[in-house]
Amino acid sequence: AMGFTGSKAMEFKLKYIEAFNKMEQIVRQELPQTPEEKLALTMQVTLRLDKRVGKIEKSIDEIQNKSEIDSDQRYKLWVARNKKAVMALGGKDSNAYKDKALSRKTFRALERSLKKKFVISRYEDLKKENFDEAIETINKWYPPYELQCEIEEMNAQGNLF
Repeated sequence: AMGFTGSKAMEFKLKYIEAFNKMEQIVRQELPQTPEEKLALTMQVTLRLDKRVGKIEKSIDEIQNKSEIDSDQRYKLWVARNKKAVMALGGKDSNAYKDKALSRKTFRALERSLKKKFVISRYEDLKKENFDEAIETINKWYPPYELQCEIEEMNAQGNLF
């Protein structure tokens, strides 16, 4: 448009230059000009971003720790539970382990202890943040006294077969 000639072209050029100058003036008034003004704006933006990042980090933390355990963790919990219950029964070759009712009773006692401690109705409800403590709880678990007596009594009996 600037290569045009004639009175209409000149009028267009003047209006264009005037609009450009107004735009430049608006930009200069609204944007920081001095280093101090620029620094102040930068700090405002940084503080706003810092708050947003804080909220995002909190959300990520909740997802990572407050959410329920994943399938890999459920499997590890299941393996730890089975290992501990079998050990409490005296191993897979023991009479107590081979006695299905006593074996089931022992596995359930361990499950109940874990669920009671973490106030959950099933393993899937365990929070990720409690996973390590749950494994530790399983590893430190021992059958209640009455059940331990039943296990020892069953294992003291000679092999019936």
